[in-house]
Amino acid sequence: MSKEDEEIERIKHLFEDEPDLVVDRQSQTSFSILPIVIAVFVVYLLFNLFSESKSTVQSFTDSVSSKVEKFEEKVLKSRSNETSLHQLVTNGKVEEIKRQLFLDKGNINDVVNGMTPIMLAASYGNVEIIDLLFTQGADPNKRGSMERTALQYAAEKNHIEVAKRLLAYGADIDAYDNGRLTPLIMAASRGYTELGLLFVEKGADVNIQHVDGWTALIDATAHGDVKFVKALLKAGADKELSAKNGKKALDYAKEYGFENMVKILSK
Repeated sequence: MSKEDEEIERIKHLFEDEPDLVVDRQSQTSFSILPIVIAVFVVYLLFNLFSESKSTVQSFTDSVSSKVEKFEEKVLKSRSNETSLHQLVTNGKVEEIKRQLFLDKGNINDVVNGMTPIMLAASYGNVEIIDLLFTQGADPNKRGSMERTALQYAAEKNHIEVAKRLLAYGADIDAYDNGRLTPLIMAASRGYTELGLLFVEKGADVNIQHVDGWTALIDATAHGDVKFVKALLKAGADKELSAKNGKKALDYAKEYGFENMVKILSK
């Protein structure tokens, strides 16, 4: 087998499975750059092949064509699956959302590309749209990608007003995703003090541990957030709980040199 044929065979292996897709969080649409990369490489190969490799070239180009067509079908299907309501929420078009809901409320809790319309609104921090969707039957506790709820998307982006509204609408404050991340733990792990204090005030379970065993107290300690730590302890946070690595909140306070935190956690 010639060197050129070997190169072709090596690249053909990349097409044994469907190209991996990635999700653009802004548009919530799946794409892959693999076909483009391969296409460029194919052009390079075609210009460098010996004439006796024509049959192999034809076979390979047929394979490329077939895979690219399948990729295009996936992208088109992804786009067609996005309901007009999801698109309107993404674009923040309130009046158009009202018209859409007047015509059809049936897709208000549909999960498309891992998110419902109210999850999108929560992620973008749009309280007005959340109000509108809820009055029309949106479920604040519907699960989407990674088993997350709208409140977790709000917590992830530190949207305090959105979190308040969702809680008022009955959002489960202790809902956790497939990594056992609750809204409170999300706030603590990102250093969102005010949001975290809101969750504590609203009665969040302060002792839930995520998959690595960390609690909100351990996270807040690691961030050196004295105000947050005091609030958690007052709410009943167990400072004796340890992560899977065996470390407790006090251990992290000592490790990071937070002397005030060490005093608080040593009481």
